[in-house]
Amino acid sequence: MKENTKEVFDKLKYEVTRCHYYWIVYKQLLGTNESRIKLINNTTPSFFILFQDLFLDYITLQISKFTDPADSGKFKNFSFYYLFELLKEEIPDEFYKKLSSTLEKLQANSSLFRNRRNKFVAHRDLDSTNNKTEYGIARLNVEDALRIIREYLNEVDFYFFNTTTLYEEFITDLKDDGVALLVRLAKSLAYDDLVQQKKID
Repeated sequence: MKENTKEVFDKLKYEVTRCHYYWIVYKQLLGTNESRIKLINNTTPSFFILFQDLFLDYITLQISKFTDPADSGKFKNFSFYYLFELLKEEIPDEFYKKLSSTLEKLQANSSLFRNRRNKFVAHRDLDSTNNKTEYGIARLNVEDALRIIREYLNEVDFYFFNTTTLYEEFITDLKDDGVALLVRLAKSLAYDDLVQQKKID
């Protein structure tokens, strides 16, 4: 892999790793079980509504940017298609076709996110103000898109470096991930209970 291509590839891997980390923390907070949702509702529900809205906008923008074309007018886009363009002269036709097929699959799978970005997040289509549900995204939509994103990068990684990355198994820091926050929220409720019982001042 040429040096400039490797630089782009490494930066994309970093962005995808960060995207998976954020998704893991989101699931720790809001996508694991009802007891965690109950804890959130009993502490700071309005904050977590804000967090959820901002995160869904973030994941919408990230997946959309990954699947943008290689260029927009005279400007290059930092996307999988730009990487694909750089790789074109470094890989045989058979592997080129394989990567092209994976990108086509990702493009079809991520159309929901690009439509949401274009109509609801980065711009505000007039019709979107009257039909917000049309631009909703589910957990399964995100999981499917991330799975194909991993597939694409790992195909490149394995071809050039005989390795792959378990992006979905990112190990969070137990001191400051989503679970750590929930533990602190639970402790705050326990503290409030002790205060109400006048066991502590």
